[in-house]
Amino acid sequence: MYSKSEGYTFPNMLLSLLVFILIAAAFPLFLSFSLKLTVPAKDLRPFEWHLAVKQLQREFAEGRDFVIKPQEISFKNTNGQTVSYQKYASLIRRQVDGKGHEVILQNIYSISFLEVRGGTMLTVNSLARKEYTASFRSFAGVGI
Repeated sequence: MYSKSEGYTFPNMLLSLLVFILIAAAFPLFLSFSLKLTVPAKDLRPFEWHLAVKQLQREFAEGRDFVIKPQEISFKNTNGQTVSYQKYASLIRRQVDGKGHEVILQNIYSISFLEVRGGTMLTVNSLARKEYTASFRSFAGVGI
């Protein structure tokens, strides 16, 4: 009775399921490829910028005895160590007591630290010539 049926058969269902699985498996690859195209290769990645700003804000809030130069800032942390952030080649690095090489940001064309009332303003230009700014406040010695 059903042998001459021209309807949707089990092999058709398997083929449709296979095509669906292939498309679903390839979707993350297409998505990651399209996201890589949105950020130029020589620009800062938004997550890296956000993470660097949060780290700097946390350290600056506890810092004291700041020395601000145009392309470098140094201060004492809660342990009495001298922490410095400076441009080195095309990146911003962090050093403690003049030692180490912790990379904070890459693809940097220039940086500028500027003393503002109650803190510091950081301006970063990426290799793509895009400008990023952030300000940091120090709360050391402020009474509540």
